[in-house]
Amino acid sequence: MALSCLKKAKAHWKESVILLVLLALSLGFSLTLLLNRPKANIAVIKHHNETILRLDLDKETSLREIVVKGDHGDVTVQVRKGEVSIKESNCPSQFCVHEGWQSGGKPIICAYNGISIFFEDSNGDSVIVG
Repeated sequence: MALSCLKKAKAHWKESVILLVLLALSLGFSLTLLLNRPKANIAVIKHHNETILRLDLDKETSLREIVVKGDHGDVTVQVRKGEVSIKESNCPSQFCVHEGWQSGGKPIICAYNGISIFFEDSNGDSVIVG
């Protein structure tokens, strides 16, 4: 029994080497992407296409709240060092609130109120990481 298993393993050694090489390449590529991702340190709060506020998330020292006017009422945005979230909105779905804290990932959008939060790097380039 053990002899037949050994023969099968010898027959598939090329496939095993190829699989290991592919795994090593994918791990290296993933690490390169992870370590070289752009830094999004600017949060841009917009009402439709009009920029309301630009926040340097690296300079935030404590938790604070900012109230912005939306199409159907106020939207409360929370900001802390490196992160931003929508704390309260009167929208029926509450999807924007459930997005939680973001630090340069996908934008946070409250479509009901026309409020969006996008991320940029210090050069003003849009950054979507995630």
